[in-house]
Amino acid sequence: MSSIEDFLHSIAYRNLFSYFNHFMAEPLFYVVVVVFALLAVLVVKKKGTKAAVIASLLLTGVLVLLLKSLYAEPRPCVGLSYCEPDFGFPSGHAALSFAVAFNTFGTNYFYYFIAFAVLVALSRVISGLHTFPQIVAGMILGFIVSTTVNLVVQKIVSK
Repeated sequence: MSSIEDFLHSIAYRNLFSYFNHFMAEPLFYVVVVVFALLAVLVVKKKGTKAAVIASLLLTGVLVLLLKSLYAEPRPCVGLSYCEPDFGFPSGHAALSFAVAFNTFGTNYFYYFIAFAVLVALSRVISGLHTFPQIVAGMILGFIVSTTVNLVVQKIVSK
């Protein structure tokens, strides 16, 4: 796993990723997620899925905070000036991005949302703020939450 992270770190400040990483910084990222979620709300058409986007985003955020407190796994950048002060497991950026992206499954825009979520996740490893397993955990969490919320919402709506 280290060789993947080493490769990703080697491209950290080249072209696209150096600019992309600026948008992934803490306060600005939340604006990006809100815009990302609003776009998802615009493209989903099935009854109830608009509410599912918002519900899965909120639930994912709460679960990320709980899991970070529970596991208390440090970030790989601990002690460095740019390191964020909270824990690293799971990656909240990856979890939130994938939660929104998986809500667009079945639309013509799904691949754009997934591509953006992958870029978000990779940017976290590239910048040294997360390990690869931390972003994979975030990706899985986003998938599980969005899928579960959508199944529950569809069951409620179909009644």
